[in-house]
Amino acid sequence: MSDLKEITRTAVLKIYREKGIKAADAKIMDLLVQCETWKDNTVDRGTIKGELSEIYLECHLMWWMQHTSNMLMLKSLCIKSKTSNATAEIDILAATPSKIYLFECKSFKGPKTLTKECFLQGGASSKDVYEQSKYHLELLEQHLAECRFTLKPKTAPYKLILFELSSDEIDDQREDKWKKWLPLLTPNNFDSWFAKEFSSIYPVLWSYDRLRTQLAVLNSTSEAMFKFHMKKINSRKESKL
Repeated sequence: MSDLKEITRTAVLKIYREKGIKAADAKIMDLLVQCETWKDNTVDRGTIKGELSEIYLECHLMWWMQHTSNMLMLKSLCIKSKTSNATAEIDILAATPSKIYLFECKSFKGPKTLTKECFLQGGASSKDVYEQSKYHLELLEQHLAECRFTLKPKTAPYKLILFELSSDEIDDQREDKWKKWLPLLTPNNFDSWFAKEFSSIYPVLWSYDRLRTQLAVLNSTSEAMFKFHMKKINSRKESKL
């Protein structure tokens, strides 16, 4: 994590712990506006905005963890395939005995649209969040399948989610089935969506002790995997020069 990202995260989490979730939200939105209007071209505004999106989620999931039993969260979890050199960095993961939630965090500037399964377009930026999330899930499942009571449960053991933090609107043009399969959450609906989710009765699909242990193992190797992940990305960039 870059120094500026770490300084930003540390400052906001300090506000959350000392003053609560509303104060943290206010600080995040203030930083978002500042980031969108920065004139300093030496600062990677897109990277900081993406970090703010993850910090918002982190704070709100910490709040839910205080009000929900048997829930854990990991941020920036980098994993490697068991069968190849493929790697993936999961922005935010939240796990319960009933379901694992995988968040892809974005913060594109300007008006945005969501099309197809979950293709996000905003100005000059675009991302196929569906393909990215599905890829992350495939790698994660290699490591976690053994923690589930049954390999093919009747209800979904995972939930993929797009979280978007920005000061502009998003036009979700997708079919209803894709809106349900990979929902779009923003600060406007995040807590209400989770309140409904946690009030629902889902079967216990995961051995929580085994899941917690395995995720701790993955988290302990995450930093090394991230270095390997970035080395591959940089190598691909250099090969294109």
